[in-house]
Amino acid sequence: MQKVIYLFAVLPLFILVGGNALADRLVREKIGPNIYKSYRVQDPEVKPAVNWRVKTTNTTSGSDTRVRKEILHETVCYDYEPGSIIFRNCRQAAKELFEQKCESLDKKYRETKKPYDKVYRADRDMFCRSAGSFSP
Repeated sequence: MQKVIYLFAVLPLFILVGGNALADRLVREKIGPNIYKSYRVQDPEVKPAVNWRVKTTNTTSGSDTRVRKEILHETVCYDYEPGSIIFRNCRQAAKELFEQKCESLDKKYRETKKPYDKVYRADRDMFCRSAGSFSP
């Protein structure tokens, strides 16, 4: 009689993949009769969800109120384990996203007539500052 040993651990999926079950996929290889090897690999097709926290400051000078928003760089991709592959991919995607948002909001800001351009100004400044200073 042949003994088959399976090396599977029953753990919640989110523990195995650092909180993002969509980013990894299970690969199962047959290495012998009735013997399989299973492992997880990074799925390059799945992009991580980029998240961050924003600090908002309102400054009033006379009748003019100025809103300043700032992306807190230490909170970018805070849902992922620091140092993991998905964390690094997320931070690279965040850098690209900040640059894209900066360009698109800058274009909207320039094309919008005053005084309505103020709607885009705080967000444009926030993303453009982060595009220049954030490093993955």
